Amino acid sequence: MLRIDNFTATRLLSLNVRTENHGDGLARAIDLKCQMDAPNTFLQQLAPELLGMLFMPVEQPDAQAKLDGVPDTMPLLRSHAIKWPLALEGDYAGYQITVDRGLGGSSNMVLQEAKLNKLQLTCMEGGTVQLQYRLQVSNVGDEVIGKLSSYIKSDMHIALLPPQVKPAAIDGSQAAFDADHPDAGKQADDKPTPTGHEAGDTLAANEAAGLNKPASEVPAAKKKRSGKPSLKVVEKEGAAA
Repeated sequence: MLRIDNFTATRLLSLNVRTENHGDGLARAIDLKCQMDAPNTFLQQLAPELLGMLFMPVEQPDAQAKLDGVPDTMPLLRSHAIKWPLALEGDYAGYQITVDRGLGGSSNMVLQEAKLNKLQLTCMEGGTVQLQYRLQVSNVGDEVIGKLSSYIKSDMHIALLPPQVKPAAIDGSQAAFDADHPDAGKQADDKPTPTGHEAGDTLAANEAAGLNKPASEVPAAKKKRSGKPSLKVVEKEGAAA
């Protein structure tokens, strides 16, 4: 997914103003066609396999050792049979666009809930990638449209952040617990805990076999001697009263 953390020079190729339904009424919306140049390592953001599919490293003699910690560069196009630009699938919502107006802080324009789509790549020898994409923003005021119009056919510096992934809600229901812990109702020997009906059947079977006895007939368990010396005081014979 495309992400631009730092303000990056981006050419605004065109700006289209349109009207769309917004609630019970109509609202202004804009389409921004943007273009930027980036090193081909940028392709790994879009899809990890793209870099190796479109570029290849320079062939080097076997005698030339590779330096540890230095990544391989892939400046050469793998094929000249591709017709550029190459279109990529994807339609992403929830982007935040920040346009640097030069003074920073509150002077920046921030547009929320933008859509990103129509990504196209043009790869060039030397390892440069030209990326084109469209940003769509709804419910935009005339002041913002006027400021953005001043950048048409020129560079603006923007940051582009994708939506944050919210953590999944915790399901505290008994059904969710049983699904996550299927063995929670089993005893240590992996035998299922008997239900009330099964326990009653066992009691009846023991009664018929004469195995159930009242508590008065059950012999008390013998106490084990602790092995410690007795503290009982033994009176010596003939001791004075």
